[in-house]
Amino acid sequence: MTKKNSFSKSEHLCLRSLISSTFDSGIALKQYPFRLLIQAIEHNEIEQTQILISVPKRRFKRAVDRNLIRRRIKEAYRLNHMPFYQALDQQSVRLAIVVIYIHNEILEYPEIEKKLILSLQKIIDNIQTNPIAKTI
Repeated sequence: MTKKNSFSKSEHLCLRSLISSTFDSGIALKQYPFRLLIQAIEHNEIEQTQILISVPKRRFKRAVDRNLIRRRIKEAYRLNHMPFYQALDQQSVRLAIVVIYIHNEILEYPEIEKKLILSLQKIIDNIQTNPIAKTI
């Protein structure tokens, strides 16, 4: 596993086939201001849970704004992902997660962090209550 409070390259969702299958057949959850697409994957495909962060160009025309939001989400994830990983390890699940920012305004970091923590908790709750999510 990674060091505490890191967001290494192995945690980034980069594989095109995995990204497209997550968009096509992943479970969609909404935790405002995020839309989450989640797909359980085999342990031999990737070594740990991977995440992709997306901020649509349609909502934010300026790249500066998209990058600011993306950086805030990454930082919130970096600082708060360890309890999430521990819960996934207890369930022995690996996930591909796509986080899409759907709010029309740029939120401040504390608000994004609070909502991201709620989103990660919602994913854990979904996996614990829905055994189908484990076999996707």
